Amino acid sequence: MAKKAASGVKSTSDTTKSTAYNKRNWKALNSAETIWFYSKNSIFSNFGSYGFTCNGSVRYNTVEHYFQACKFPYGSEEHLTIAMAATPREAKRLGGPHGFRMSSEDTETWNTRRVDVMRDALLMKAEQNDEWRAALLETGTRWLVEDSPRDYFWGCGARGTGVNMLGQLLMELRAHLADRD
Repeated sequence: MAKKAASGVKSTSDTTKSTAYNKRNWKALNSAETIWFYSKNSIFSNFGSYGFTCNGSVRYNTVEHYFQACKFPYGSEEHLTIAMAATPREAKRLGGPHGFRMSSEDTETWNTRRVDVMRDALLMKAEQNDEWRAALLETGTRWLVEDSPRDYFWGCGARGTGVNMLGQLLMELRAHLADRD
């Protein structure tokens, strides 16, 4: 059963735990039908400089800035410091285990929200960046795979058996935008 995230983009049921895609060996896909991305220079990277504004007030230079800032209450010192970080790498550091600390309760809550936060970030990025939106739509029906060797949740991992959640969300958003247009 599909549900609607805050962004209005339909998501598969309980995307944070399992999807139809996560049993796939991503490395076994036909390369002609797959777009692999990982580099910070990739147009589909969360480090890509396609910024957006949320709630008409706070500007985020990248999806990474938004994602990391959303680990903390909107408007808090931590949130605003991350949002204004000089680089996406710095935003990731500040929101990561060596940056601002989250309580175990906040971490648990974050882990249930993180997919919806990313979904919302990607939608805002698409709505406010015509070039990025066009590039996403131009991928057609090809698989989008974040080829991170270390990340088995957001990427496919070194063995290709990861969830590839970022790739799944991009494909989900692409379908939503194509239906809407």
